[in-house]
Amino acid sequence: MSRDAAVVNYGRYPPEGEKLAGATSERQHRHKLVNTSNNCQERLSNTAILPAMTTHTTGLADWEVWQVAQRLSRRTIDERLRVIRQCHIDTGVQPISIDAPGVVRWIADHEYQWGDSTVCTYTSYLSAWFKWLQVTDRRADNPMIKVGTPRTPDREPRPITDAEVVKLLQTRMWTSTRRMILLALLAGLEPCISQRLAW
Repeated sequence: MSRDAAVVNYGRYPPEGEKLAGATSERQHRHKLVNTSNNCQERLSNTAILPAMTTHTTGLADWEVWQVAQRLSRRTIDERLRVIRQCHIDTGVQPISIDAPGVVRWIADHEYQWGDSTVCTYTSYLSAWFKWLQVTDRRADNPMIKVGTPRTPDREPRPITDAEVVKLLQTRMWTSTRRMILLALLAGLEPCISQRLAW
């Protein structure tokens, strides 16, 4: 089958007798279709397509099931899984067998990417991970005992303004969260509401 016949059979060429918009002849229209196809193929060939990377982290699926059974929030579970998987990807070592120096190096490698609060959060996720490994007899030691717990940074209060209160109440949020905010405002605790909630 010729290219022209294929174009017609696939419905890319209008029925016979129908006027072609912007084309003066069948040849011009077919030439336009061929050029369009070639341009698309050229763009695809020039596009860098990264190969799909699948990383299997040992024990992660079982830990997820265990956390669901503990009735932890979905957000907490997803964040914990993400951090443990990221540790595996960054270090190239299965988190089930990584040692204390490996954890320390992983945290130190992100000195300029992670803030103090992030390090504290990720450290707590790692502690929960290794405690679960011990409880389920998958690992005897807990490397986080040697790693230690970083100091929690002091948080400075940043009260929101009246305009930010209006903006905050106009955003989408859980009903329970809105009730707590309104209760705090009515109780005169506006200075205790962080500016982070307004963005």
